[in-house]
Amino acid sequence: MPAPERDEEPAQLSDRKLDELLQYLRVTQTSLQIVLGFLMASVGTPGVAPEHSLSALPPR
Repeated sequence: MPAPERDEEPAQLSDRKLDELLQYLRVTQTSLQIVLGFLMASVGTPGVAPEHSLSALPPR
C-alpha cells in the first residue's frame, strides 16, 4: 500500500527531508560516541591472560 501523498510545497518537502537527515545524523553521532567510548575504555583495562601463558607459570 503506497503512502498517501502529502500536500507540500517543494520548499517544505526539502525542509522536511533535511530535518530527517539531520535526525539520522544526530542518532548516528550519539551511537558512534557510545561505541568509541566503550572501545577507548576497554583498551585501558587488563584482559584475561591466554591459557598458554598460564601454563608457563610455576605452581603455587
